Amino acid sequence: MVMNDLYGYLLPTLEEAKSILEKTLNVEFEARDSFYHGEYYRYGKSDTEHFLLKKNMDPLDGEPAEMEFPDYSILLYVNCTMRSKELNELFSSTPRSFSLLMQKKS
Repeated sequence: MVMNDLYGYLLPTLEEAKSILEKTLNVEFEARDSFYHGEYYRYGKSDTEHFLLKKNMDPLDGEPAEMEFPDYSILLYVNCTMRSKELNELFSSTPRSFSLLMQKKS
């Protein structure tokens, strides 16, 4: 089943979260910038499993991007994944890791 998962991270810096993710997943995130997300990191292509790592702040109004989770300073979107359970177990077993906040079927 294809899922879209949202994880939250409590540490204050995007770079620290990126570093932990790169080590955990053995991948390299690409720095990006957009009007909608602000500065963020991405891994993968939008037509397959891909990850988007960003601050939980809307660059337009300064409010949390995910209003339901204002305590999490960093967000990780895992989109189009077939390995939702595997990733959740991996992140849960990694020190200083991400917390699963929401899951949706794609």
